[in-house]
Amino acid sequence: MKRFIISLAALLCANFAIGQVQYTDINPDATVTTADEMGYPLTIAVGNQNPSEAQFYVQNYWYADYPASSYLAVFGDGAGVVVSPSAEFSAGLVQPLAEGTQIGASSSWSNDMFPVLHDGELHTAWVGQTKYAGLKVKFGANTYYAWVKLSVNANQTFTVYEYAVETTPNKAIAAGDKVGSASIVNVVAADWSVYPNPANTSLTIQAPEGAERVSMFDMSGREVVRLESVSPVQTIDISSLTSGSYIMAITTPEGMSVKKVVVR
Repeated sequence: MKRFIISLAALLCANFAIGQVQYTDINPDATVTTADEMGYPLTIAVGNQNPSEAQFYVQNYWYADYPASSYLAVFGDGAGVVVSPSAEFSAGLVQPLAEGTQIGASSSWSNDMFPVLHDGELHTAWVGQTKYAGLKVKFGANTYYAWVKLSVNANQTFTVYEYAVETTPNKAIAAGDKVGSASIVNVVAADWSVYPNPANTSLTIQAPEGAERVSMFDMSGREVVRLESVSPVQTIDISSLTSGSYIMAITTPEGMSVKKVVVR
């Protein structure tokens, strides 16, 4: 993200741009066949909120000699899939969305467990198509909107390529958006420190008045850590982060302040 990969000196000037979309490339692409009963698990994490179980499964139950419906199954509490209504399937038919389609509160959602992704007779819109499915997940009182890119191939195997989630609660996401619309916020001087820097496994933030939020971003603009309602002295576990440079942003009622952090 060009607006993000700039010098620290520039970041400490008047404004700061933040990408709000958390993107994951599935590499190698996941091929879903009938061999796995549960199918491919899709776990949507948001910042440091990482569910212990997948909220979705891409399930392939289509057999040439016994064609059965296949599903983008919903397992997470508060999770859902964008669907078209169906008289035959109460959970609805998973909509193949074009790139740029808005996925949000006004989309047509199904929270039922088994929205149909493919049926040899009643829902073949995905066959030969590479499209996006709209998803939503819930953490606490907040809903987050996401997309997953997948295809149903001519031989009725499925491929799952990538997915992304908008990390701002209750904000819509465009299908295929990997970066998000940059948010321009006021950068202010703030009396806070972070140590040690460079760091290995943990960082301590010292902010006399506390903070509304602390986030860390890698140099592509992806948010890798988020803490809400930060106390005056707060320790962050960074053991899962790869070595390199990060930007830490602390948000207070007066605005935002940023510092560069190095992880070894």
